[in-house]
Amino acid sequence: MKGRRPTTAIEEAKACAERMGYCWCRNTDTAFPFDAFIFREMVISVVKVKKVRYAIDDKKPAEKFFPEEIEGLRNLKMPSLVMRELWVRTQDEREWRRFIILSNVVGELGFNEIEGYVNPHYDEAKWKTERNLIIYPLEVMKKWHDEKLALLESARSVPPNDNGREKGDDLGLTEKTP
Repeated sequence: MKGRRPTTAIEEAKACAERMGYCWCRNTDTAFPFDAFIFREMVISVVKVKKVRYAIDDKKPAEKFFPEEIEGLRNLKMPSLVMRELWVRTQDEREWRRFIILSNVVGELGFNEIEGYVNPHYDEAKWKTERNLIIYPLEVMKKWHDEKLALLESARSVPPNDNGREKGDDLGLTEKTP
């Protein structure tokens, strides 16, 4: 990880996470490119906190602004059930913008009613016409969950192959047989 971690921003992000009902576990190992684990019932995420000087252009994808941070979160050797989030705050704004990092897309959270989170840039009209810019978090999570469940079910339904192991062992989805 390059440079010092943004201590003040991290403390402010922690307070925000706790207001949304998350438990915050700070990462003290600088070898890992994230600042904390956050978790609550049914959700666990790693969070990278970023404070930037200038406003973010909503017309450009987040990958253009934060390539190193996004790549670092994507490359974490963690189970796919652990979500990856980039929390960004600009110098002029006092609110956090949350980006969900998936393997092939980055989505910005518009709102989450359960957490009480509303993106300061959330625009319902824009949401309805340009859904690729702001992703509704529950849709992403449901799609992701359904894909993982289907993969798990398909791995479990395949009979053992020639060497006595079930197909899907390489995915870590089945128990190893001696």
